[in-house]
Amino acid sequence: MRRLFALCLLFTGCLSSWGGASHASALEPHLRTKARVIRKLLDWITWPAIEPGRPLVIAVQDRAFCEGALRRELGQVKVSGRPLRLFHLQSLEDSLQIQCDLLILSPRAEENLAAVVAHLKRRPMVMIGEGKGLAAQGVTVNLVPESGERMRLQINATSLKNSGALLSPQVLRGAELFY
Repeated sequence: MRRLFALCLLFTGCLSSWGGASHASALEPHLRTKARVIRKLLDWITWPAIEPGRPLVIAVQDRAFCEGALRRELGQVKVSGRPLRLFHLQSLEDSLQIQCDLLILSPRAEENLAAVVAHLKRRPMVMIGEGKGLAAQGVTVNLVPESGERMRLQINATSLKNSGALLSPQVLRGAELFY
């Protein structure tokens, strides 16, 4: 009976590590890198003037990233003396209804992306995405994973200008620019 119980425990352990748990832990280094790059971007962006005391509002489409790696990385960080307010979007369409300074798209944001970008392109908002060709589609900053813990930046200069934000010249020099 003990052997059967031990075998059952071993089998259930194998199943749980074979499923989502191992996939999530495999993604964790990538998500930490992405969170660190976004944290650095917050320092490199000069945000448009807004009312004093208002927090920098960051809307995140991916719940796991919002509540995990990004929340841990940002902690109690302030940007230009402003506290951060981080929240999860239920859907990409929700971004049309809210006022945020930074919109972080899910890597799976392609379904209605063109319509959302068209609607948001004149709003004072920086959009960050991670996917093939997003900067060319109007997303302000596209994070392109490279080997190891590196990410290359693609920046849509038109979207950046429309957002009212300014990006450090050093970052612009090192990025691939789209117009």
